[in-house]
Amino acid sequence: MEIKYGFSRFSNKDRISCYINSILGIMQHMPHLKDYIYNKKFMDISETDDSSIIQSLHKIIYISLNNDNYILNLVTFKNLIKSKDEMWNDNTQQDSQEFLIFLISQIEKEISNKSYYVPGIMTNSNSDFKSIISVNNMIAFQAKEYSPIQDMMYGMVQYESICGYCKNRTYTYPPFNILSIDVKPNLYSAIKSLTTVEVLDKDNMLSCSLCGLKTRAKRKISFWKLPPLL
Repeated sequence: MEIKYGFSRFSNKDRISCYINSILGIMQHMPHLKDYIYNKKFMDISETDDSSIIQSLHKIIYISLNNDNYILNLVTFKNLIKSKDEMWNDNTQQDSQEFLIFLISQIEKEISNKSYYVPGIMTNSNSDFKSIISVNNMIAFQAKEYSPIQDMMYGMVQYESICGYCKNRTYTYPPFNILSIDVKPNLYSAIKSLTTVEVLDKDNMLSCSLCGLKTRAKRKISFWKLPPLL
């Protein structure tokens, strides 16, 4: 994709649209997502019209990228998102993360109806059991309701649980597209804190699949597969 000009800005005359403007600004800097929306690759799998979020995003990104420092008025887009969910009817500042989750969810709904998932086949006979479990988890997840957005914005974390009695280790691999972390004092400290081993409290004890005892197991989170867009 070759764009001749830079990025445009978004109007904030109402003084409450910062959460919308920040997310749209981030989205048009995401190469995979930007290319997908700008080039209307969703048209082959979605019956979109002017009432769809993704079609509206295409118009915004197209105008933004093909104009130099243009100021875009988002009145039509704001009215559209208000019609999709009443929570955006409140004329107050909203949470940017909640808005991003809302946009991703809406896009997935609009393009998932005609998306077909063909699971990959593991050809490496030497793959360890962790890889086999993680691949099966992703296949099961995508088989339920697949959309191309999952290929761009979903990764996997590994939960390693260690039994407090017999030290048996179990692994699960849930997909993720949003990570809520406290970036204070910085991102590196936040990721280190997220991936630190924790001892589960009495209210969250785990039953061991080997010894059968319910203990305060140790648990560690690590990144197993990062999405192209993080």
